[in-house]
Amino acid sequence: MFKQTILIASLALSIGFFACEKQTFDPVLSLGDPASITAPTEGTAFVIAEGTEEETMTTFTWTAADFGFQAGATYTVEVDLAGNNFASATPLVPAVNATTAPVKNGTVNNYLISRGGEGGVAQQIQVRIKAQVGRPADNNVIFSAPVTLTVTPFEAERVYPRLFVPGAYQGWNPGDESTVIYSVPENGIYDGYAFFPDPNTEFKFTDAPNWDNGNFGDNEGDGILDDAGSNIVAPGQGMHRLNVNINDRTYTVTPTSWGVIGSATPTGWDSDTDMVYDPENRTLTLTLDLVGGGDNAIKFRANDAWDLDLGDNGADLKMEYGGANIPITESGNYTIELNLNGPIYTYTLTRN
Repeated sequence: MFKQTILIASLALSIGFFACEKQTFDPVLSLGDPASITAPTEGTAFVIAEGTEEETMTTFTWTAADFGFQAGATYTVEVDLAGNNFASATPLVPAVNATTAPVKNGTVNNYLISRGGEGGVAQQIQVRIKAQVGRPADNNVIFSAPVTLTVTPFEAERVYPRLFVPGAYQGWNPGDESTVIYSVPENGIYDGYAFFPDPNTEFKFTDAPNWDNGNFGDNEGDGILDDAGSNIVAPGQGMHRLNVNINDRTYTVTPTSWGVIGSATPTGWDSDTDMVYDPENRTLTLTLDLVGGGDNAIKFRANDAWDLDLGDNGADLKMEYGGANIPITESGNYTIELNLNGPIYTYTLTRN
């Protein structure tokens, strides 16, 4: 009888223990209502005056998107020309953890001019809000309905969006205008080069020439940027290509060793002649005998391979990835210079 009593008491205690244990469940992601733009309203017109680039054109506001639980969503204001169905969606401002974002006159004006707009001519654009939780995936992004706006820009020189690259190699100065990378297509994808004189150089990205706005590092070292994350460590010494997709927060850092190749060079198309970095002018240089005439030509390529090469499609001394061969018309000894600074890469050929 005593044993039976103990058994019943133990069973009751076990049932009580499990009954009192609190169960927790992870939140389940479900795509509910998207954000809804509340300002500006459909059909609003803006005229941008020269000299007002730093003034706010409008402040976009919207309702929060519904992801099925109290989510810390990030929101991006995206723009495209009306009628393009956002095939070339471009972020107007970096992603924010809020339901409001001011946009400057200069940002919209530069966008329109870069898309072929003319000063003084009204143009329609469409704007939508992209809402996202967590890291990019097919099931965690929803878009608002677009609103159509009419904007009249002023004529201006094109200014490309840029990211600053402060680091140990330049004194951790985000205001250094010489260490930036650019988004030439203005689609949130930035490309550029930095020379790191020391191995394991640490650096970060900022979206302004200071530390007051967004600064981006990488906490896990997984190629995905984190707000105010840990310093990024370069994989080695020398020239590196930096590519950043601010839309999905991914980036790559690729070591590059550039050379000249082509039928005009002593080794033809079989192998490169390596270039040397000039720290004073921040360019890559090479002095080489070239053979001119006929189809003789050169190109620039990195790492003795064709995965990354530069040519000149317009014969205008401006470079394009995978561009056309550069013809050499006269034989002689040349100083060749490759400039990977600025939004447009350039080269010079100087006959000595």
